[in-house]
Amino acid sequence: MNIKIKFILGLLLFTLLSCQQPKDGTSPIGLIPEIPRKRLITNSEPVEFICHVDLEKYNPLNIQDYYLAPGGTENHIMVFDYAVLGHIYLVKDSQGYVHLQPAPALQYILDNNSTFIRPLRRKGIKVLIEVRSGNYAESEEGTGLGLGTMDMATIQGLVVEFTHLITRYEIDGFEFNDAGGGYKAYPPYTRNVKRFQRDEALYPDEMFQDKDGNPLSDAEIERLLWIEGGSNLSNLIYMTYEIMKESYTVAADYGSAEDDSQFVEVRRSLLVRNSGHGSSLISQIRMEYMPDAYSGASSEVVDNMTYIINSVPNDNSKARPYFYNEDTGQNDGIYMEDRYGPLNIDLSNRLTNLQADDLAKWFRGTGAGNRYGTLYFSNLPSVTEVDSGDVEVLRRYINRFTQELFGWTTRMYEGGGEHQGIRN
Repeated sequence: MNIKIKFILGLLLFTLLSCQQPKDGTSPIGLIPEIPRKRLITNSEPVEFICHVDLEKYNPLNIQDYYLAPGGTENHIMVFDYAVLGHIYLVKDSQGYVHLQPAPALQYILDNNSTFIRPLRRKGIKVLIEVRSGNYAESEEGTGLGLGTMDMATIQGLVVEFTHLITRYEIDGFEFNDAGGGYKAYPPYTRNVKRFQRDEALYPDEMFQDKDGNPLSDAEIERLLWIEGGSNLSNLIYMTYEIMKESYTVAADYGSAEDDSQFVEVRRSLLVRNSGHGSSLISQIRMEYMPDAYSGASSEVVDNMTYIINSVPNDNSKARPYFYNEDTGQNDGIYMEDRYGPLNIDLSNRLTNLQADDLAKWFRGTGAGNRYGTLYFSNLPSVTEVDSGDVEVLRRYINRFTQELFGWTTRMYEGGGEHQGIRN
């Protein structure tokens, strides 16, 4: 990683953590129940289920209604391991500073976290916040601000706001979705993006020239901008992941002469959708030109992501992601199947049962070749909203995936699915 970036990151870590020394005693996060890892029938690889919640339409408490009972009804395992709450987005104030702006529905959930967030976490479900580039449609200009267009100074300020969300609202991590920035947040319009609070182009002119100083074609410039945007997003992922870590010293005495206290490091979760510049993470970790103060992502970003998610509903056509291998100089060296979610199952626009069966079988595979780490669901309604209140319809649909992948039946708590609205 570039030396300047390491210095900035180190300075930021020191600033944030110097007033938060490791705490004695058990980590409060460690007291939250953990959901046992679900393992595929075919090869015992662990798989997790994620559910995205559009808070304008659905109540996040719907997620806790579904459970598995392997070996008997007394052994409950939650179907969903993660709840992703949408959404928060980037805004720029009059002085050019970038901030996080929660959508009204999300702000309501955060303000009432004891009602909507803590019940999920008590059952072991990790609660994440979806972070979007903005709140603009693709047809709108936007401000040129997005997850792939921020320089290091902007990212440095933004990660402090992520830390605030974690500590104040008991959030377990974030999902980065490079959408909503308007068309100026993406190539070819990002060429004129300025550095934070400076009247200087984020991307140098040399970036758009060949080795002899001749101008590149528009197509080549657009390709470089997508790659560089992916690199900027990599920096955001790396710095956010590092800032989200927490360290604790757990006091212990086992009777030995040495200090038996344990050092515990809590790492939170980061998801990335392959939308926008997120798609440029798949086949690049640089080597296009020399890194400098606004770039310099390295393969370390691979270890910072929990999963990268296919954004397209009910589609498994996206290739398995891979990352640049600096040792071999090839794009085929570091495969990431176990951190990839190849399917976004849209529960509001469900496939036929046969199609769902086919996707579940495809995901499971026939052996060790399939090692996808997660299955992503979206638009989970209350069951009272489905097919005139038939509480079995949605359960049976989700069961097609849990039964095929794990051999476990999806069940519902009595009275589940009644969380139709957020406000009374």
